Amino acid sequence: MHASIKKAVVSVAAAGAISVGGPAVAFAAQLEVPNVTGMTANEARETLYQAGFDNVIGDNADSTHRVTGTNPRAGTYADEETTIILIVPSD
Repeated sequence: MHASIKKAVVSVAAAGAISVGGPAVAFAAQLEVPNVTGMTANEARETLYQAGFDNVIGDNADSTHRVTGTNPRAGTYADEETTIILIVPSD
């Protein structure tokens, strides 16, 4: 008796698509959130844009106050579509 062997063909395209015996599924790139603590909101926004994050928000994002953090936090990985929230004090 012959054992039946199934083969799964997995192909990963350079664009980040994965196919397992079916249609390709695209995944967003995981990018590291840079540390922008101590920057002005405008400097932080530009740094995050250059890192690949296009969705950057913050209540005081146009102020001259310094950024005290981000959500998600610096050093973590997030999809490029993730909204990055700048934490900027109001006074």
